[in-house]
Amino acid sequence: MKIKWLDGLVIAYGVLLIGMGIYATVTYHEIASLLGGGISGVLEIGLALYTKTNPRVGRIGSAVIALALIGMMGHEYQKSGKPNFLILTVASVIVFACLLGGHFYAMSKRKSAAGSA
Repeated sequence: MKIKWLDGLVIAYGVLLIGMGIYATVTYHEIASLLGGGISGVLEIGLALYTKTNPRVGRIGSAVIALALIGMMGHEYQKSGKPNFLILTVASVIVFACLLGGHFYAMSKRKSAAGSA
């Protein structure tokens, strides 16, 4: 099941992760943010592109990264109260929810197609 807007959302999320990593490095002089944001952003973009050949692996990988970032960024926001952690937590929740919704949508379409055949 192809849901093209979902791939665009994941690519935009990857760009946001990279951008927020650069922002945190410039603003707070945290090199770890550049590495974490850069690596996770590139992985998200790569997985979004990988969905063209293997949608299941690409979307599951994107969802796992988003779920991990929900936990990490949410914890950091609770500790520090910095708004960039809140932005990334909310964005990660949105992406994870959309990926989960896309999964259930695809499964319902598959079941209805199998039932009518």
